Amino acid sequence: MPDGAVDIFASLGPFVIVYDDGGRVLASSARLDGMTPAPPAGVFDYVRAHGEERLTWQPRRGVRIAAVVTRSVNGFVLAGRNLREVESREALVFKLAALGWLCANLALMAIWLLAQALSGKSVTRVEAAE
Repeated sequence: MPDGAVDIFASLGPFVIVYDDGGRVLASSARLDGMTPAPPAGVFDYVRAHGEERLTWQPRRGVRIAAVVTRSVNGFVLAGRNLREVESREALVFKLAALGWLCANLALMAIWLLAQALSGKSVTRVEAAE
């Protein structure tokens, strides 16, 4: 187990939680509002059948966790960390992509208007026949 408790709301540090076969906490380095968070319902049943599960879950508003749950001899081991930094980077990439798209479209419009102006032709309007 890592030394000390990790407040998963405030910290980006990794944490480990060990559960017995019934899903009760045996040891934990994770704390959320003073308690050890529990994974979503059905996770332990899935891990019993498949041996491992990778998941994201939101134990409360504003906290998203990426975790891996594996089966051990006497229970389960969950290792995870907060996704806050990953989500902020994803948001930045989206904003940069949108800004790039907007700039490219504005540049294409400017080139088209400049080409129209330099060719001396006026833009013709096509109207649909009734």
